[in-house]
Amino acid sequence: MLFGKPYRSIKLGDLVNRFNGKDLEVQVEFEIDKDVYTISRGYKPAKFAITKNGQELNILSAKKLNQEEIDKLLGINYILFKNIVAVASTYNKPFLMLSAGERRTLVETIFNIYVLALMLKEVKSRTTINKTQQKLNVSNLTGLNEQKTSAEKFVNDTAKILQQFEINKQNALNKIISDISTAQSTIERCNKHISIADRKLVELQNKIDSTEAVNELAEINAKKNFAAGRIAELDDNIAAMQVNTKCPICNSDLTGEHAAAHIKEMQEELYEQNAIFLDNSRKIELEKLIAVIKKNKSLYDTIILKKAEQVSLLNTSKIDLKNYENEKVKTEASVCDIDVQQYKDQLDSINARITNLSTEIDNLDKKMKMDLMLSDILSDDGIKTYFFEQLLPQLNCQVNKYINAFGLQVTLEFDKSLEAKIQQGKYECEYMGFSNGERARIDMAILLSFFDISRNISNWSCNVLFIDEVMDNGVDSDGIESFISTLYNVVTGNLNKHDIGIYLISHKLTNSDVAWDSVVDIVKTNRFSELKVKNNNESSTN
Repeated sequence: MLFGKPYRSIKLGDLVNRFNGKDLEVQVEFEIDKDVYTISRGYKPAKFAITKNGQELNILSAKKLNQEEIDKLLGINYILFKNIVAVASTYNKPFLMLSAGERRTLVETIFNIYVLALMLKEVKSRTTINKTQQKLNVSNLTGLNEQKTSAEKFVNDTAKILQQFEINKQNALNKIISDISTAQSTIERCNKHISIADRKLVELQNKIDSTEAVNELAEINAKKNFAAGRIAELDDNIAAMQVNTKCPICNSDLTGEHAAAHIKEMQEELYEQNAIFLDNSRKIELEKLIAVIKKNKSLYDTIILKKAEQVSLLNTSKIDLKNYENEKVKTEASVCDIDVQQYKDQLDSINARITNLSTEIDNLDKKMKMDLMLSDILSDDGIKTYFFEQLLPQLNCQVNKYINAFGLQVTLEFDKSLEAKIQQGKYECEYMGFSNGERARIDMAILLSFFDISRNISNWSCNVLFIDEVMDNGVDSDGIESFISTLYNVVTGNLNKHDIGIYLISHKLTNSDVAWDSVVDIVKTNRFSELKVKNNNESSTN
């Protein structure tokens, strides 16, 4: 009813009546904090329902989850129920017959210490996972650091390339700007020189015409040549007249007067011709003028050549200037093909991942250190030992209280390993050295102690105890009745009589004289069992 499984080690289907093979159904009602709960289960057909104060509760999809919720509600699980609430000698070993590990596991379960083992298991599992994760994190961090180193090198190398590119670009621009400036200066200078040349050419234009001077000089030279010839002729004639009788001019006879007149005439002419021949002033002036004109003409021609050179240089400089300006625009617009920003972004991303991963590693290290501390705390030598050390005095006190109540003249003391030391006076006794009835009393003393302490320290409360055939093996009916009487006195002496109900299941108490509050007889009739209940000597059948 409570846990959805058989009490014995059988299949659930084996609980169905083998003759009709169906209609297995059980129901239990219990109260928790004044709330009334009802659990109904069935098999063939399957059935499960739980109500609270008459209202059906939502049922989870998984059977396991349903049972977990019921366990939480009850505050007790299947193992705990079997060992301290519903004890059967057939299916449960006495506590002192269990191995040390079994005793420790049972005590941990009874007193909710098993959660420490679960916690330890969870911590160890988590530690294993964390170690694996940390190994992966460290490996990833190593990989990221390698990526970072590579990315940093690339960024630095690229930055140097970009820096050198900018330097080269600026140097190229500076040269282009210098070339532009030079071209502009050349153009300006050429324009200036051309302007000056044009102005000088205009000035020289009227100074280079030598026609008149040349003609005049030619005329003067002709006159001088003529004068020279005439002077010679006159000189000859004068000389001839001085020695000849005939006139060389008119071939007439020379007389003294005639000759003197001719000579005088010729001498006058000779004087005139000599004057003409010897007069060089104008000739020199003209020669100087012609020389100046020639010089100006030469200068004019030179200026023409220089102007042509300046014009050619001007045109070339204009072309160069245009090319430089185009090159300047192209150079200014030029960019490096390498985009370092994306690698900087990648580096930033890597650094962020390294930071996050480093933080994760640090946090995981802290968690693993904490889990290591928890492992020590949750180990058998940790808090469990502390708990047992705190529990043992109370457990030993409670056990011995019940042993004395059962009339046994012995003492029992558990050590921290839950090994029991039993003494009778100053003598140490073995558990198996006692009779069946004595062992049953010792077992019941331990059971009731567990029951009391568990209810006190755990989050569950139970007012019912089932004892199934605990005394049936090796104990006669009188011994059983004696045990029951003692148990009744012990329970009612230590607990409110109405606080707990004890159900004893036995095959040897059919004719017992014990004053039971009620007796339930199970009688099989026609292959089916019936319950016959007697309350206060009144009988009823269900």
